[in-house]
Parts: sequence; C-alpha cells; structure tokens
Amino acid sequence: HITGWLFLEGNVPNALLYNNILEADPGSNPADGFIYIKEPTGAGIYNNTFIGNGSGSTFESGSGGGHTFQNNVIVNVGYGPYTPIGDNTIASDYDLYYGVNHWGAAFDSWAQWQSHGQDAHGQSGNNPTLDAGYKPPSGSPAVGAGLNLTSLGVPALTADKAGNARPATGAWDIG
Repeated sequence: HITGWLFLEGNVPNALLYNNILEADPGSNPADGFIYIKEPTGAGIYNNTFIGNGSGSTFESGSGGGHTFQNNVIVNVGYGPYTPIGDNTIASDYDLYYGVNHWGAAFDSWAQWQSHGQDAHGQSGNNPTLDAGYKPPSGSPAVGAGLNLTSLGVPALTADKAGNARPATGAWDIG
C-alpha cells in the first residue's frame, strides 16, 4: 500500500490534477487516498475517475487548503474526499459518488456532507454505468451533469481523457 497514487508535498501551490483514471487493483488501495495533498494549497482536482475496491479514500488533504474537487466520478471507494475534522480544506461540487459510504472525516452520510455546503449539485447512489474505457455512455447520469470549467482558462482541460473537445458552453460530462 503506497501513500497515494498522486502525492503532492512541498511548495506546489495551485496544482491542477485532471482527466486521470485512478483504479485500485483487488486487495490494494492507497493508504492516504488516491490523491494525497500534504502541504500545497489551492489544488484543482477536475474530471477524474476513481475506481476502488470498497475501501480507501478518493482525495485526502493533510494540511493546507483551498482545494477544489469538481466533476469527478467516484465508484466503490470507502470515502469520498477526506479532510481533517473541522477543517474546510475543500470545495466539492458536481461529483458523482456510487458505492461510497463516508465523506469528510466525520460525515457518515451524504446528507451530512451536503449540510456542510459540499456537493450541492453532486449525486450519490446513481450508477454511472461506465464502459470498459471508463467513459460514461449515453444515458449515464454522468452525461451532461458536470460544471463547464472553460472559464478556468486551462486549454488541456477543455478536452477529455481521449482528446475529445468538451463544449465551450453548456454542461460537461462528469469524469
């Protein structure tokens, strides 16, 4: 068990992590989250797909803060974003959680997570029905349910993992 599939430490403010497919093999998960950010601040975690095996956490913030977690698909992972108790290190929205049972460090339910201002436009319990390439097919609840992030001005983010252009206007797919 490694600490994290993607691990950031030190002076790396405003890092952008997007269009990744992070999958745990059976019997293995990262000890501190698929994405673990130890110290940097202001990370943007966008349009990623997390496939777990029932345990582990999607994203964990050790210290620092101001992170944004949006448009991510999380399937069969024990925890959604995991942040220290009482620490508002993340702004999470437009994410789709399926097979996730805990959020934050102390929130055992989706309702508790949302009551703290997280994932107002997110979904929990809807199977994204991803295909073999981890793309949401037509009819998936992930299609057209994401926030359009064109305004961030990150040219590489305006295309999906396969290189297909995302729309300049209107909703994006999640993941």
